[in-house]
Amino acid sequence: MKKIALALSGGIDSSVCAYFLREQGYDVHCFTMRLFDDQELGFTGDSGCTGTIKKAKAVAEKLGLPFHIIDLRPEFKEKVLSVFLKKYQLGFTPNPCVDCNFQIKWGVFVQKLLEKGFSKVASGHYAQVVIKDGKHYIYKAKDDSKDQTYFFWRLLPNQLEKMFFPLAQMEKAKIKAIALELGLVESSKESQGVCFIENDYKELLCRLIGNYPGAVRLHGKKIGEHRGIAYYTIGQRRGLEIPYATPLYVKSKDAKSNSITVVEDRKQLESSVFYIKNVNFFVENFEKLKGLSVQTCYHTAPVPVTSVTALSKGYLVETQIPVNSIAPGQSAVFYNDDLLVGGGELG
Repeated sequence: MKKIALALSGGIDSSVCAYFLREQGYDVHCFTMRLFDDQELGFTGDSGCTGTIKKAKAVAEKLGLPFHIIDLRPEFKEKVLSVFLKKYQLGFTPNPCVDCNFQIKWGVFVQKLLEKGFSKVASGHYAQVVIKDGKHYIYKAKDDSKDQTYFFWRLLPNQLEKMFFPLAQMEKAKIKAIALELGLVESSKESQGVCFIENDYKELLCRLIGNYPGAVRLHGKKIGEHRGIAYYTIGQRRGLEIPYATPLYVKSKDAKSNSITVVEDRKQLESSVFYIKNVNFFVENFEKLKGLSVQTCYHTAPVPVTSVTALSKGYLVETQIPVNSIAPGQSAVFYNDDLLVGGGELG
C-alpha cells in the first residue's frame, strides 16, 4: 500500500480527495496547516483557522484516516501576511494566494512532509501535472470554471514533482454531489476569497496598519481625501465617499505622496501595453510560442498576446485586446492553450 500525504482543509474538494485516495488503496495521512491565530486577525467562533482544523479532523475521523496538524504560524506571518501588509502600504495590490502556494503550501508545508517520509502530497486543487520529456508541467483542470493554475505561476520544478491532484479530471458539480451523498460536508457552500480575511480586507488593514489619509486628485487638482491608499484598488468606484457629478474610478496610487488619482472615464483604465517583473516561466523562449495568452486577474479570462519584449528586469507585454484596471502587484499569468507557461508581477 503506497503512503501519501493529503493537505486536508475539511472543505468539499479535499474531503472528496481523501475519500478517493482511500478507495484507491492508498495509505492516506491527512495534514492540516495552522496558519494564524484567529483572534489576531478578527475571526470569531469557528470561522477561522480553528474552524478549518475542526472540520478537517471530523472528515478524517469519518473516513478512518490518521490526522495531523502542522503549525506554520511563524512562517505564514513572515512570508505571506507581513508581505501582504507591506505591499498594500507601498501602494500595490498584492496576491497573497500566489505567495502562499509558493512559500507555504508547496514550500515549507511540503518540506515538512518530505522530512516525514512522504514523496507525494495530494490536494483538492483543480489543476493537473503532466510529465513531458522528463519535465513536469502544469495544465488547467478539466473544469475550467474552477481552475486554480493562476495561483501556481511562482512554483519551481522541484515543487511540481511533489504534486498530485486527484480532482484534475473531475467536474465540480460531481464533486459536490459526492461530498453531500457521503456526508463529508454539511452543505455545498464553499469558502471564498483569502483564507486569513473573514469579511472585508479593508477591516483587516484597519486593524493591523491603521488609517493614513491623503489627497484624492482629478486632473491634478485635489477634490477630496482618502482614508489610506491601502484601502483602494485600481478601477475601484464604490467607497471613495467624494461627492461628484459623475462616477469616479481609481486610476493610480502614489505611496510617496500618499495620494490617489481618479478619472471619470472608465476607458482610461484600459491598457494594451503593460510591464511585468519578478517573472518565473516553465517554458524556455515562451515569448515565441504561438497562441500565447495572458490573464491579469483570477476572475477575468486570458486575452491574446501580440508581443512580449524582454527588458533589463522584466518584460513589456502587448495584448490584442485592452486589459482593464492593471493593478501593480497583481499577477500576469501566461498560457498556451491549457498549459501554464509562467507569469510575473504587474509593475
